Amino acid sequence: PDFLGALAKGLSNLGVRYIKLDRRQEALAPIEEAVRITHELARINPAFLQDLATALTNKGNLYSELGLRSEALQPTLEAVKLLRELARTNPAFMPDLATALYNLGIRYSELGNPNAALPLLRDAVSSEVTYLQAQLPFVPEARRQALVGTFGDRWQVPFSFAQQGETGAALALNTRLNRQGLLQDIRRNQVLLARSGPQRPLFEQLTAISSQQARPNLPLEEEKALLARKEQLEQELYRLLPQVKPRLVKPEQVALRLPADGVLVEFQRYRSINVGSGLFGPPRYLALVLTPKGAMHAVPLGEA
Repeated sequence: PDFLGALAKGLSNLGVRYIKLDRRQEALAPIEEAVRITHELARINPAFLQDLATALTNKGNLYSELGLRSEALQPTLEAVKLLRELARTNPAFMPDLATALYNLGIRYSELGNPNAALPLLRDAVSSEVTYLQAQLPFVPEARRQALVGTFGDRWQVPFSFAQQGETGAALALNTRLNRQGLLQDIRRNQVLLARSGPQRPLFEQLTAISSQQARPNLPLEEEKALLARKEQLEQELYRLLPQVKPRLVKPEQVALRLPADGVLVEFQRYRSINVGSGLFGPPRYLALVLTPKGAMHAVPLGEA
């Protein structure tokens, strides 16, 4: 019995392998057995709750791919519920929660219920951006893009719903405003804070290293040593900087800053998701429009 947890993971892995081979019917039995075993383990030991959420997510995704859309809803709902509880006490679960919320939004969309889908997608974006705003300031610059990349292409999903009335346009604009330029905003804020106060000597050392890194024909070993030293100094500096509390910007707040005769137009490049298959199509362009009175709408501009 001590190996039941390992067995459940093995069964989940087997199911995923079958899915990658397009043998989805054969994936059903091992994935369902993994869920059953992990349910029993989690009932006794909360340490298995994350594994249970993963197994339920796999089950929901498989049911969806098999066209069993009504059956796909319940395991996805259960996964979101578990991850909300886990993320409440441990922010490390926020990426998993964001992914689960995206999945649940897509499940409702598959069932023809966009009114239920759109708020979940907005929660997914909020969870993702809040997590990134809290974590990125402590990560060396060279590794920040990799952390953002752990969320994959899911951030593009809201733009596929932009034409679902004003609610869909608001979701898309909210995503654009909070995700676009996230890395640049954090870097700019940190540079401004680092130029003054007791952390200035560290900032000046970093500036000097950046100048050395820009030298042409830099030997590889020296380049590696400079990068390692830069990351060490960055981590020291980021611990000293005053922490900016994560915050989300609402389109309504931006509308208040627009001149009375003005309008905001944001152009977004994205890949539209096919709700039925879960696959992303070719890149497209979208214009998101916001008026001073807070009205929002989306204008499709065709393929990119």
